[in-house]
Amino acid sequence: MRSITLARTISRAYTSSTTASPSNTIRPDEINRFSNEAQHWWNPYGPYRLLHKMNPVRTSYIRDWTRKNTMNDASSSYNHIHQALHSKSILDVGCGGGLLSEGLARLGANVTGIDADPVGVRVAEMHGREDPLVRANVKYINTTAEQLAETHASTFDVVCALEIIEHVSDRHLFLQSCAQLLKPNGLLFVSTINRTPISYFLTILMAEQVLKLVSAGTHTHEQYVTPQELESEISRVSCRVVDVSGLLFDPLGQEWRLADSGVVREIALQANYITCAIKNE
Repeated sequence: MRSITLARTISRAYTSSTTASPSNTIRPDEINRFSNEAQHWWNPYGPYRLLHKMNPVRTSYIRDWTRKNTMNDASSSYNHIHQALHSKSILDVGCGGGLLSEGLARLGANVTGIDADPVGVRVAEMHGREDPLVRANVKYINTTAEQLAETHASTFDVVCALEIIEHVSDRHLFLQSCAQLLKPNGLLFVSTINRTPISYFLTILMAEQVLKLVSAGTHTHEQYVTPQELESEISRVSCRVVDVSGLLFDPLGQEWRLADSGVVREIALQANYITCAIKNE
């Protein structure tokens, strides 16, 4: 319920914005594209099918690293450690239709989902009403991380920015805002796509143009971020990276898998990956 109270306060303070300015990192062309496809967010066979399949491994990664971080807190009880997300305040930046927000809410988190696309936010709100647990634990707001950081610094235990950083106009400002929203020792999760020839082949040539798994124009290779670039940029916003793992799609099993060690990790890191960082105390 805490997330709902927080969200109501936020919603009174902000209105939607789809124009890029020095105070936000919105790319209007990206917002328009997502708005046009918003009705497909909860279609597991539509343009977001790969995100539907990716959601379980992303949610598990967030849960597991939150548990590890909780175990390092001497004041945490046994139950808190084994219910890693219970009552944690989580911000889902770029929540879209609410795929990640709902998954985290079902694990007990108090989730605030924000997105610059008002249509996607409306879709998320409507879908969330179907599940009492989601309805109680999630609130969606049409705003940006930059706007939210102006009045809600050091508010959240966890901030998630998954599959969004490659769509913003200013990575540093975006990451800085995400870090400002975190409490000290809070966790920042970022997932994106590496800028390599392999990622171009897999995510644009194959996924967009040949197999039509996602809509044409969804990705821009020049906007992809290498793990080294991301770690460097995160270190400049008072956070330190503690893990970088690959996300590998198994075409036979039609599922995503976490690749966190060995040769498989190195292969997976050529395309999709997810990072966990901790905000300095």
